[in-house]
Amino acid sequence: MDNKPTLKNHARRRIIFWSIFIVLTLGAMTWTFYRDFGGGNAFAVWEDIRSQLSRNWWWLVLAIGAMIFARCCMILFSGTVFHLFTGKMHLKTAFSNNMVKNFYGKVAQPAGGYPFCMYYLSKQKHLPDGVAITLPVFNYTLSHIMDFFLGISAIILMTTNVFNTTEQLPTWILI
Repeated sequence: MDNKPTLKNHARRRIIFWSIFIVLTLGAMTWTFYRDFGGGNAFAVWEDIRSQLSRNWWWLVLAIGAMIFARCCMILFSGTVFHLFTGKMHLKTAFSNNMVKNFYGKVAQPAGGYPFCMYYLSKQKHLPDGVAITLPVFNYTLSHIMDFFLGISAIILMTTNVFNTTEQLPTWILI
């Protein structure tokens, strides 16, 4: 028997690597948060955060769920746009395209991730150049139109006192 690494072993190593990477990143973020915002009375701040989370934990769960839901909707939206232009539903391509766009959008703020998305779709996913250019522009335009209408509806909901005053701050944070 030969001891060549199989695809299963490679996938397992990737999962272990990324799990360790995520845990280390979260640990570094927690340590930085503690060091920067702790000050002299760090334990009092942590106790206040802990008491707030114990009383209002559902807002945190709701916010995390909203982030996951928004990411899934963006992936489905991109997949639908891909289907509109190519005739096939490319959810895996939509997922990878959104991750590329978000990464390069954070790394290169002025340009955003859209120029690299065009390159990625053209060279990596072998889409025709016209489709590769049109997809991110169309996606960008429609997502900004949706953001505009979500913002208008949030302002209307908050100014008409749909939410009572004790719940307004978490609602604004969620929106």
